[in-house]
Amino acid sequence: MAPTRYFRLWSLFVLVLAMPVVQAHGDNESTMSNSSVLFICLISSVFVWSVGNEWLKMNSTIGGPAVFCLGVFSGTAHVLLGLDDLTLMVGGIGVIGLLVASLIPNLERFKVQLRFGLGIVVSMMLIGYFVTNHDLHYISEDYLGVITKLAEIGLLHQLLTNVDSHES
Repeated sequence: MAPTRYFRLWSLFVLVLAMPVVQAHGDNESTMSNSSVLFICLISSVFVWSVGNEWLKMNSTIGGPAVFCLGVFSGTAHVLLGLDDLTLMVGGIGVIGLLVASLIPNLERFKVQLRFGLGIVVSMMLIGYFVTNHDLHYISEDYLGVITKLAEIGLLHQLLTNVDSHES
């Protein structure tokens, strides 16, 4: 087996082992810790990069592999955190849904709308974080939120700067 094949196999293996386990006790305790959510998001992004780097360059209408990795990171974080908050779940499903929709060949004619929709969903999640968290002390200690917002800023940057990268 080639080294990249081992890398892909191990990243898939670690991702499967890191699947969330819901805590059976506690009234309002969070389902997962921030460190486990961060770990799962990182592994899923690495897995998407390792498996689909070349394929995404050819088949994605939204953007390249960087857009997908950042989108998968942000979407996965919001879906996993959305186990406790439905609003976060909706944002995460929206990001992942738009990423998947950009891979459907019949929707290629809607690439501008897909990019715009992804930009709007990510912008709303970015703005919503700072609207709901007024305490700067909390934001400075929320490493998962800050890393996710940095990924979203990177995704927006990629969407804005690489608009013509897939035009023929």
